Amino acid sequence: MVGKCAGDVSRIKLVAKNSSSRHRILHWHAILKIVLDDAVKMVNFIKSIQLNVRLFKILCEVKESVRTSLLLH
Repeated sequence: MVGKCAGDVSRIKLVAKNSSSRHRILHWHAILKIVLDDAVKMVNFIKSIQLNVRLFKILCEVKESVRTSLLLH
């Protein structure tokens, strides 16, 4: 991935000569995992208490959303 001759960084540097390589740029999947973990926690929190489910349904109806329920993950 970061190889000097055949990695992604070398391919990027062929196009953009002045670019600098940083290890964290190549790990978008780590950021995505953090975001998805937070989303799962929110959904599970809403689905865990019946009052939260009802409030979420009311919120969706007020916002005229197509969907008014969540799946438990």
